[in-house]
Amino acid sequence: MSLLCVADCTGVIEVIPTNYHDPCGGDVLRNYGWKQFVIVSCDYQFANILDTDEWQAARDAGFAGISPEGILNFNQPNQDSFEIDGCRREVADEAEVLIDFGTYQTKDDLSDFDYWKDLYRRVSNYRILPVDCNGIFYISDSYKAALVAGVPPITVAGESPGLEFSMPRTPMPLAGANPNFVYWTMQLQIKFTDVLCAAFLPGVLTALSTDTPIP
Repeated sequence: MSLLCVADCTGVIEVIPTNYHDPCGGDVLRNYGWKQFVIVSCDYQFANILDTDEWQAARDAGFAGISPEGILNFNQPNQDSFEIDGCRREVADEAEVLIDFGTYQTKDDLSDFDYWKDLYRRVSNYRILPVDCNGIFYISDSYKAALVAGVPPITVAGESPGLEFSMPRTPMPLAGANPNFVYWTMQLQIKFTDVLCAAFLPGVLTALSTDTPIP
């Protein structure tokens, strides 16, 4: 006797994902660590997210930027589930993850205060792309799909590559692990309903950190 799916998916052919780990190919381990994030204006429309010249132009026009280097720590997501039928079937609710960020980087002219004040006051106007130490960006589902499709230019009309976020804790300059130095500390929050998408955006970090054109 065969096992049938429940009525709402009978006849739907699903392709089981292929295991990405080859046990004969050895372990492929990825280093963990995060030190900064990229910010883009929520209404900025990329012509091509892989164009490093465009990233520099967006930065110069005030539509994109990069955070100071620091320490970015992701906390365990807070996520509930709820019943959706009388047989106690449950589905996951929206997940919320708090991200602690801190940096020792300051500025002699005190413009670091202005930077964090602007980000805090206008956070709803921005989208965030956290970047790990391997150069992996967390990006929106739509832009990930466009990157996988690989049809240039890589863009999604009317959408941002970044994730919506909030700042539930006000940026504050406190004493760091070394109490002789100021340590800017704050908390970011992102919400999601699925596994976050990751992608490489070659040259983007360099483009946002320098005025030199990226080949």
